[in-house]
Amino acid sequence: MSVRTLSRSNYNTAGTGNPLTFGLFADTAVQSASQLSSAGINTNGNYYIIIGGSAVQCYVNFTFEGGPYILVMVTSGTGSTYGYDATVWTDTSGGVSTALNPTSNTNQVHMAFYNLATTRTGLALYQNSTSYFHYLDHASGTPRALANGSTPPPAVSPDSTTITAGSIIPSASPKRPGGWGAAITGAGFSAMSWGSTYYRYGWSHGTPNPASFGYARFGWSADIDDSDSRDRAIGIGIKNAGGGPVGSVAYSAGYTDYSASTSNTLKGFLYIKN
Repeated sequence: MSVRTLSRSNYNTAGTGNPLTFGLFADTAVQSASQLSSAGINTNGNYYIIIGGSAVQCYVNFTFEGGPYILVMVTSGTGSTYGYDATVWTDTSGGVSTALNPTSNTNQVHMAFYNLATTRTGLALYQNSTSYFHYLDHASGTPRALANGSTPPPAVSPDSTTITAGSIIPSASPKRPGGWGAAITGAGFSAMSWGSTYYRYGWSHGTPNPASFGYARFGWSADIDDSDSRDRAIGIGIKNAGGGPVGSVAYSAGYTDYSASTSNTLKGFLYIKN
């Protein structure tokens, strides 16, 4: 991913209301990323979008399926700054008002995370210069509200691999977010072998049974039964609360695989469609 440097001299601005200037400057801010796409703009980069009545610079991705998307969170893949219990998920305001840099290795959150409503949320996992993306369609709400559980989670349509939010997918079903599994194997790890288990995909799977096992804020989790033999979690804001062979772990982005007794971190990006 790359971030463009924007200046008026880079574009043909002749003519009133030329769509080539949409979103490039505060005085040509657009109402949504979708408005940029409708104007024929399809280059990933920084654009001004109206949030709360003000022009705010956002990073927009036109590449991922089902977009365009606004980048609202970057996690470095280390530590627990945006782990499952972090206040970033439950705050009512916050975040920077300038575009996030998707090439940075620092934890970042944009004010759009707290303010913009969306019905499509996407998660990209990144390792070895490769991104693996998966999106979820859901009831309207802000990403913060969805992560906090204050918005009901029923899906309004299937996501990109037809997993319904909060649903249980039978063993051996192809309807799992395979791209995220590819992020694990692409990083050179052998965990996430899937096995004979149940799959659950959503922004938060609720309280596992027993409560000492895995949680995920945005991501994918599996098998919330009373056995630790096949439990696993992947995404941003995940933790294992002490049960099972991996013990107590918390990541801002990463995965745990209980059957392989493995935990690792991955860089993560949270996107919303607007």
